Amino acid sequence: MSFTAEEVKEAIKDVKHPEINDTLINLGIVKDVKVEDGKIVITINLPFPQVPEVIVSMFIQDLKGPLSKFNAEVVYKRTYMTKEELDRFLKLEQEGWRF
Repeated sequence: MSFTAEEVKEAIKDVKHPEINDTLINLGIVKDVKVEDGKIVITINLPFPQVPEVIVSMFIQDLKGPLSKFNAEVVYKRTYMTKEELDRFLKLEQEGWRF
């Protein structure tokens, strides 16, 4: 099965953060999506190095459902937000916090 990065982004565009009423893409947590040699490569862009692994696992688990239709290996890379990305994330977090 052949697919593009745009098709992958479309499939995951509605995946929301577990505690913020916004999507992982809009929040900047899913920073990049690539298709390389039939594999889906997703860059998870975290706001802080101290983000608990359980939260990162939630992101990955929530992405698995929509990604399963591609029947492809998914590789997750991890990066950390720049100051500008973090400032934007914190603003969106404050606006969309569910609790």
